[in-house]
Amino acid sequence: SGPARAARPADRGAVALAASSPDLAAADRAGSPSRIVVFTPPDRPTRGVSDRHWRAAVSKLTSAQAAYASGDDARAIALSREVVRSIPGSAGAWQIIAVASCRLGRARDAAKAAERIDAARRALLQQVCRRHGIAIE
Repeated sequence: SGPARAARPADRGAVALAASSPDLAAADRAGSPSRIVVFTPPDRPTRGVSDRHWRAAVSKLTSAQAAYASGDDARAIALSREVVRSIPGSAGAWQIIAVASCRLGRARDAAKAAERIDAARRALLQQVCRRHGIAIE
């Protein structure tokens, strides 16, 4: 992945990503609906995370999604960062960090988070971030 740059101010419409939902990319390209939220719980790690920590991470990710959907991008990022401290491979948390960073015009943060998600999610992220004035390469 390459550098990211801010191109123009982002609008405040909430659009989340899901690698399993091709309709989401089409909806975002069309600019509607303005509120699509897709939640992907973190994969349950096979080692190193207790049931209590995993449940707490799922709860925080749910709260991060709600914060993102309500336009509270800073809170969504903070909660998602707490999730990745417990479960570093949580694609859903990295996805929220990336998209919320795009909405805040934080190109560098979005690009760093994009490095942590799979190619399908990254392709959708690029489309959404472009809409918010950020180019992720």
